[in-house]
Amino acid sequence: MSVADAERYIEEGQFAPGSMLPKVQACLEYLADCPSGKAIVTSLEKAKDAIEGKTGTVITVD
Repeated sequence: MSVADAERYIEEGQFAPGSMLPKVQACLEYLADCPSGKAIVTSLEKAKDAIEGKTGTVITVD
């Protein structure tokens, strides 16, 4: 998803405050400082698969 999508979903209340919301907010903070990067929300156990694009929620600036 894009940063714009994530911001819209936050405004709509689609991320639970004690679950995905803080993770997505941290990704948005990272991307504000590193707009050419991408952020992935996943579990540590699935990190390798997420880096390979197989799982996780990817947030990019586009």
